[in-house]
Amino acid sequence: MDLKAFVTEKKYRLERYCSKSKKYSCEPGKYYYGRGLLQSITWNEYYGAAGKHLGLPLLKDPYLVARSPEVAFKFAMWF
Repeated sequence: MDLKAFVTEKKYRLERYCSKSKKYSCEPGKYYYGRGLLQSITWNEYYGAAGKHLGLPLLKDPYLVARSPEVAFKFAMWF
């Protein structure tokens, strides 16, 4: 059986998910798409608010949600 029949690779254009926010402005070169347990948590406002509540630098390092299972869980529970 050919494994290619079961695996489909999709390439997506990465969206930055950066809105003009005076409170939680985007960091240069950072993307605020869904990561971790809840892929639907996107946009800089959510990363900024969650980071403030959790005491984490999520605007500066949004990839922290993907790198740390503990942070991913806390991020999901915050939402």
